[in-house]
Amino acid sequence: MLTPDNLFDRFDRHGFQGMYQVWDKETQAQFVRFANIIHDAKLDWYFIPSSNGTEIRFGRKDQDSLKGSCLGQIEKIDRPVLKLRTALRDLDKGSHLFNKELVDKFAIILQDHDCSVLGDLNALLPEASKERREQFIKSSRIPHWPNEYTQHVTDTPSNNKAEVSSDLEERFSAWCHFDTKDELENIQCPGIYALAISRHDMAGKYFSFRDNIVYFGMTNSINGLKGRLQQFNNTLTGRKGPGHGGAARFLFDYDDTDNLEQWLYVAIWPFFINSDLSKKYESIQDPDEREKLVEDYRTLGKVAEAEYLVIAEHIKLYGEVPKYNNQKKSPKRKRSLR
Repeated sequence: MLTPDNLFDRFDRHGFQGMYQVWDKETQAQFVRFANIIHDAKLDWYFIPSSNGTEIRFGRKDQDSLKGSCLGQIEKIDRPVLKLRTALRDLDKGSHLFNKELVDKFAIILQDHDCSVLGDLNALLPEASKERREQFIKSSRIPHWPNEYTQHVTDTPSNNKAEVSSDLEERFSAWCHFDTKDELENIQCPGIYALAISRHDMAGKYFSFRDNIVYFGMTNSINGLKGRLQQFNNTLTGRKGPGHGGAARFLFDYDDTDNLEQWLYVAIWPFFINSDLSKKYESIQDPDEREKLVEDYRTLGKVAEAEYLVIAEHIKLYGEVPKYNNQKKSPKRKRSLR
C-alpha cells in the first residue's frame, strides 16, 4: 500500500516530486488516497516524457512496452487537474479539478470493480469501444507502480530520438482505414491527424512515425477532427461541401481516388475541450465557465503547437516534411464536383 512515507519510492521521478511539493497538504493526502484507489482497481501508474516535463498517467502499460493504454492523467503544478481519456461511468471524459470530491467519486465508482474483468469494464467505460475495453484486460499480473518499470523516462525532456518519438507516438490512436475514421474514439475533439498510404493492412496497428506518412494536419474547429476529415473526403471524392487544401495535393498523384481510398489510413491525436466552442465569442460572466473557456483557448494553442512538433519529428527522422505537407513539391489540383 502506498503511504506518504514511501510515496517517492514508488513515484521516483524528480519532476513529480517537485509538483507534489507545491501542492497543499490536503491535495497531497488526496493524491496518496487516489493512487491507492487506482492501484486496487488493478490499473498501472506510469510516467511518460512530455514537452512540459513528466506526465503522470494511470491505465495499462506492460513493463516491456513503450506504449500504454491511458485512462487518465494528472496535469498542472499549482492547481492539479485530472484529465480522463474515456468517460468513466458517472464521470465525463475531459478535465476535472483534482480534489477530495473527485477522489470520493472515484472511490464510489471503482468500489467492488476490478479493471481486469471485462464485465466490470463494460459498466465502468460505457462509451468506450470493445477494443478499448479489452486493452485494459491484464488479469494475469499485479498492477505496476512507476518505479517498477525498467525503462524510466528522464527527469527533463530528452534529445534522444527514440524517447521523443515515443512521447508523441503514444498520444495518437491506432491506425484505421480512412473509410472507418468516424469510428475513432474522441474524433469529435479538435486535434492532430496523420495520413499514411500503404498497400499493406495497417488497421489496428499502434501509431508510429514511418516513412509512408504523407500528411499531418490539425483542426481547432467546432466540428473537430470528424468535420475536418470529412472536408478532406469532400475534396478527395469531389463531393459538395467545405473542402480541404491539403487533400487537393493528393489529386495531383491520384486521379483515380478509388484506388487511393483503398490504401489510405488515418490516426488522430485528440485534445479535450470542456466548454461549448460555439459560444467562444460570447461574453462569459460565470467565473467557472470563464475559467473553462480560458483553459480551452490554451488547449487550442497547444493543438497548433503539436502540429509543428510532429512535423519537426518527421523531419528529424526522414530529412523532410511529409510529401503532401510540401507545398512546393506537391501542387494542388482541382476536381470537378460530383
